[in-house]
Amino acid sequence: MKKNKLNLGLFLVIASAIVLFSVVTVSADVVLQVPSSTVNSTVTAIVTMNATNSSLMDGDGEQMLNCLFYVGSSSTANTTWTLLGNFSNSTASASEIIGTNDTTTLEDANDYQFNATCYFTNGSILSVVNTGITVDNFVPNAPTTLTPTSDADGAFTYSGAVNGSSTTACTLRFRGINPGASSYAMTHSGNLCTYAATSTPEAIYTWVIEASDGTNLTNSSTQQVNVDIKTSSGKKALLEGQQTTTSGTGLSSGLGGNIAGIPIWILVLATVVVVVVVIAKRK
Repeated sequence: MKKNKLNLGLFLVIASAIVLFSVVTVSADVVLQVPSSTVNSTVTAIVTMNATNSSLMDGDGEQMLNCLFYVGSSSTANTTWTLLGNFSNSTASASEIIGTNDTTTLEDANDYQFNATCYFTNGSILSVVNTGITVDNFVPNAPTTLTPTSDADGAFTYSGAVNGSSTTACTLRFRGINPGASSYAMTHSGNLCTYAATSTPEAIYTWVIEASDGTNLTNSSTQQVNVDIKTSSGKKALLEGQQTTTSGTGLSSGLGGNIAGIPIWILVLATVVVVVVVIAKRK
């Protein structure tokens, strides 16, 4: 029984080593030469995709039959892998498979991944992914239909209409006076960019919406919003604070203040009483 267990264990170790060796050996068989994962790697219009079978060049007999090229980006409306095409080997001795695709059908972004999934004559399927690739065919349209122009309670939503197919992000930017920061990241959904503002102080703010495709920036026309708080509790408290005189040892305007903690009107009344009494005694 021990001998059988030993043989089984040895078999599993050897089998695991073979599988591991196979994975290590074939994992480098496919190289996606183009597009490459280089800094600022940018593709426009018609892109040529090139998957190379390095093992065939080494002479081990593995031949690629076909490769499926995919593309994906987390910044675009479609965040799943999109098939660009299925391209076959042109000759029996070819060491690479080349495919082309019109990238103008893709939304511009600077975080694309290109995938080559290739099938071999020995039945193996290998994939390779290149990352950090920019697709740049268009410039974002300027945001339009900007709102709001005024507000009465400090809570409202900035918004602008954009072309969703050429926009991946929007930024709300203030020129001059700002409500706390000079810029805010907006929510981009479809053909609309929005930012919900709360507790905005009273002022006239000048702002623009900046549309981006990851590479190019386009600003909207300049807009103004007049925040004039009419009935909020914040403004009521501000007005009450301005009407309340300061306490302490100093003098305050009117008779609603204090001197040494004593209301002024009491001191004035006491003074009048004293004066009246003194005058009465003299008579």
